[in-house]
Amino acid sequence: MVDPLVSIVSPVYNGEKYFRNCIQAVLNQSYNNYEYVILDNASTDSTPNIIEEFSSKNERIKVFRNTATLKIIDNWNESLKYISSESKWVKFAFADDILFPNCVEEMVR
Repeated sequence: MVDPLVSIVSPVYNGEKYFRNCIQAVLNQSYNNYEYVILDNASTDSTPNIIEEFSSKNERIKVFRNTATLKIIDNWNESLKYISSESKWVKFAFADDILFPNCVEEMVR
C-alpha cells in the first residue's frame, strides 16, 4: 500500500523572523510522501530570499508568489489552489510553526 500524498502548505507574509525554522521542520518530516507548497503573499522583507535558499536545494518545494498582498484568509484560501489533485491530506505550517519530525506521520496514521 502506498502512503497517501500529503500537501504541507505555508501561506506566508513577512515571515523572516521564524520562517527558516518552519521550512526546516517541514523538510525534517519522517513521513516521505508529501509536497511542500509555499505561497508568498508579496512579502517586503527577506522572506523571498529565505524561500529561494531552500527551494533551490529541494525540488519538493513548490513556490508561488502573489503580485499584491491579499487579506490573510484570502491568502490561505489561495494557497490551497496550488496543491496536487492527488493529495489526500493538507497540513498548514504557518511561518512561526515548528512541526515535530513525526507530525505528518502521526496525522496520517
